[in-house]
Amino acid sequence: MINQYKLLVNSLKLLGISYEEQVSFLPDYADIKDDVVSEFINAFYLVPQLMEKNKLSYKAVNKILYCYVLLELNLSIEERSTDSAFETHESWEQVRVLAREALTEMGESIEAPPKDSIDFND
Repeated sequence: MINQYKLLVNSLKLLGISYEEQVSFLPDYADIKDDVVSEFINAFYLVPQLMEKNKLSYKAVNKILYCYVLLELNLSIEERSTDSAFETHESWEQVRVLAREALTEMGESIEAPPKDSIDFND
């Protein structure tokens, strides 16, 4: 079983890569936007536990929270619902930048996660 920290790191890596990389990373049957976002949201719920274990710096948590807030509260219905917006809209690009910044704060690389790190069969 992969640890909680790695789940968060891999979800941020998936969120932070370009749309083209996300498409090539995910299986053909995947809904790119929904799967990328749900992986991050599921991992986001681990942040309090990781904070209790002192696994995340304040700056990393700050960037992760901004990602979450932008995804959950600030994106308009149009920005959230269309694949073309997910691919090119500046708000989604801002989310990708924040994810990469969080990874940098965590001392992690910003390339795509390992192919076997995310299970889309659940």
